Amino acid sequence: MACPGCFAAAGKSAADLASGIQVADTQKFFSFTNGRILTLDY
Repeated sequence: MACPGCFAAAGKSAADLASGIQVADTQKFFSFTNGRILTLDY
């Protein structure tokens, strides 16, 4: 899954993703935080 905010910030769109990669639903993608502030780094 690809974070929609991350690849949009990079000037990319869903059409730029490799076959089989899905755009993550933002609510579902970040639901694991349960209101906590987390930093994702890669």
